[in-house]
Formats: sequence, structure tokens, C-alpha cells
Amino acid sequence: MTPQQATEQEYISKAVQLGTPNTLKEIMKLIESGFKKETETDGYQIFRKPK
Repeated sequence: MTPQQATEQEYISKAVQLGTPNTLKEIMKLIESGFKKETETDGYQIFRKPK
């Protein structure tokens, strides 16, 4: 894989709102399906994984 191919890789992104009753379940489901946490902003955690 060339550096250009690595930077052009497509991702699937998901956001989880913090403080809701289902937050933990949603996060666990994402992690189990291969998502990794990228950042947290405005009460949301953002997860992504390569397509």
C-alpha cells in the first residue's frame, strides 16, 4: 500500500450521544463490530472503522 492509498482509505463513522440510557450498549456494540473511538465533542463520541 502506498502512502497515497493509505490517506485515501474510506471509513464508516458513527456518533454516540453521551448521557442517554443506551450509551454504553451502543458503544459496546460499535467496539465489538470493529469501530475505534476517534474523538469526543459536544456530548458525542465519534467512532470509525475502515470500510
